[in-house]
Amino acid sequence: MTQLNLGRIRMRFAGGYDAGAAYTPTDIVRDDATGHLYVPILASVPAGTALTDAASFELFIAAPVAGATAAQGAKADAAMPKAGGDFTGPVKALAVSETLAALAGATPDMDLSAATLFTLTTAGAVTLTQSNAPAAAWVRTLVITAGGADAVTFPANWDWGDDGLPDPLATAGDILEIAFRGEGGSTVRASLSWRKTV
Repeated sequence: MTQLNLGRIRMRFAGGYDAGAAYTPTDIVRDDATGHLYVPILASVPAGTALTDAASFELFIAAPVAGATAAQGAKADAAMPKAGGDFTGPVKALAVSETLAALAGATPDMDLSAATLFTLTTAGAVTLTQSNAPAAAWVRTLVITAGGADAVTFPANWDWGDDGLPDPLATAGDILEIAFRGEGGSTVRASLSWRKTV
């Protein structure tokens, strides 16, 4: 870097770069396009000399970079998306929260796009339906608490495998917890995962 002995001379801010102005080493010139500040390194810089002329100006202060750098952008692109996308490695969660939908009535519908856990307390015979099954594989849970000896009819596309349908609810307070899942087809696999009788 060229060294100039300025003695006790004070620098001054000369404002935005003006192609029609000449500059001296006491000037600080702003590049309005980038926000960078430059200082002349010659005793006199003629008008029309570009700030990027390294023989005439030197960068004094670089303005903060707006937005992400290329490396930051690449890291952001590889980050977990807010919606969609797949994890390709193991995931360890400290806590998992489910979305709960409380069902009611004689013909409650389980909207699979709205919740992961459904609860129902019967108050008579119930016929369950489901809607909006995801296109990909999915798992949901249904917890039924008996209001009495109430018959429960499950969706016709539920396959209970060799275990068959769970025994009917017989007494108020009986609880059935049922796990059911789909794999993109019309058949839903269901199984009794927990039962409490009073």
